Amino acid sequence: MEKKQKIELKIEEPVSEKKEWPVDNIIVAIAAIGVVLLLVVVWKGDLPFSGSFSSSDVAVTVNGIEISEEDVQAELAKIPAYYYSMMDNATIRSAILDQLIARELIMEKAEALGVSATQQEVEDALANVTAQAQMTQEEFLQRLEKENLTVDEVKALLEQQIIINKVIDAEVLKNVQITEEDILAYYENAIADLVQVRASHILICYTDALRCEQNRTQEEAYAQAQDIIAQLKDSAEFTDLAVQSDDPSAEFNAGDLGWFSKGQMVKEFEDAVFSMNVGEITEEPVETEYGYHVIMVTDKKDSLEDFKETIAQQLTLEKQQTAVEDYLTALKSAAEIVYK
Repeated sequence: MEKKQKIELKIEEPVSEKKEWPVDNIIVAIAAIGVVLLLVVVWKGDLPFSGSFSSSDVAVTVNGIEISEEDVQAELAKIPAYYYSMMDNATIRSAILDQLIARELIMEKAEALGVSATQQEVEDALANVTAQAQMTQEEFLQRLEKENLTVDEVKALLEQQIIINKVIDAEVLKNVQITEEDILAYYENAIADLVQVRASHILICYTDALRCEQNRTQEEAYAQAQDIIAQLKDSAEFTDLAVQSDDPSAEFNAGDLGWFSKGQMVKEFEDAVFSMNVGEITEEPVETEYGYHVIMVTDKKDSLEDFKETIAQQLTLEKQQTAVEDYLTALKSAAEIVYK
C-alpha cells in the first residue's frame, strides 16, 4: 500500500529555539541563526521601485541614513540562485530593500535601548556556525575565501544578527503568550485534519489491479481476503497472516503502515480506516485500485493531549510572526523613509 504525498500540520520551532540552518552558503547560515520571523515578514516584495539603477544611486533613506543601491546589490549577490526560480528579480529586490530598512530601524532601536553584543557572544556564534556546518577551521576559512568573505566581516554580520535577536526578543517575543483557550479553540477547529491513525493491512491483489503481479481473479482475491478476516476473528495473529500480503513492504514491516493523517491514503482505504476504532478489523475486504485490503487499526491520536504541544508550537509561531510584523510596521510608521 503506497501513501500519497504526505499532508500534515506544518510545525516550525519558535525563533529562539531554532538550532539548524542551511550550510551551503555562509551568509544564509548566519541569517538562519537570526530572527527567522523577520525574514518571513519582510520577504513580501511590495516596495515601490521602477527603472534601472546605478551603484552610486541612493535606494532609500531611513531617518536620514542612506541605503545605497550598492548595498542592495551586495545583498542580492548573497541570495542563493534557487530563490530566483521562485520569484522574479523585482520581487526579490523589493524584499531585500525592505529587509535593509527593517535592519536599519532595529539597529537604531538597539542603540536607543543600549543593546549590544559582547565579544564572547560573537565568538560563540562563530563557533556555532562552524560546528553546524560540520567544518574544520581550515575548511571554514576556505569557504569564506570562496564566498569573498573575511572572518572579520562574518563577525560583524554575527554581531548585528545577535543585536537584532536581542531587540526582537525583548521588544516582541517576550510578550507573545499562548493560553489554554487558544490551544483548545485551535484543536476544536482543526481536529478533523489533526487525527492520525496507525494501521496494518494485508493486500490481496488480482489481475488488472494496479501493480499486481499475481495471476489471480478478482473473485479469488476477494475469497482469500475474506478467509484472512475469518482467521483473524478466530484469534490468528495478524503478523503471521501478513506473509500472504501482496504489498512488497510486508516482507519487512509485516503490514504495518505506521502513522498517517487524512489525505495520505487512497480514498477507499482512508474512509475505512478513519471510521474504525483501535483494535478493530475490517468486517469486509476494502477494495482499492491495488486490490482487496484486510485492515486492522492499531493506534490512534485524536485527543487534545496528543496534539497539545504541537498546537502550542504552531500558535506560538503564528503569533510571533504577527507580532514582529506589527512591530516593524510601527517602526516604519514612526520613521522618515524616503525612496528613490
